[in-house]
Amino acid sequence: MRASDVLEFLRKPHFCPEVSFLYDMKNAAREAEDPGTLIGLPSLSWCGAWSGNRMENLTNVIAPKIVGEVQAIFTWEGGDSVSGLAIKHGKVAECEVVQTLKLPDGW
Repeated sequence: MRASDVLEFLRKPHFCPEVSFLYDMKNAAREAEDPGTLIGLPSLSWCGAWSGNRMENLTNVIAPKIVGEVQAIFTWEGGDSVSGLAIKHGKVAECEVVQTLKLPDGW
């Protein structure tokens, strides 16, 4: 994600939940000499208060600005539901999460 995008999103009050990967990118974005400098995503953390209510900001506004490829699984409060998000050079898809059990050879 470009440094200028990180800083733009962080200037918007109540845009992110209390825990967001954007906060982890803030210092690198501020220190970048060129606003177009790409800042690596340390994680795709998105949790805490208002994380569900702010999910549309992530999927519709923030994720399209991500350069590269990310595949993430979100476990929602209580762990009773999961959702998937795939991002590839700004293209975003919400995905079904399929869990399987891989048995040992010869089982």
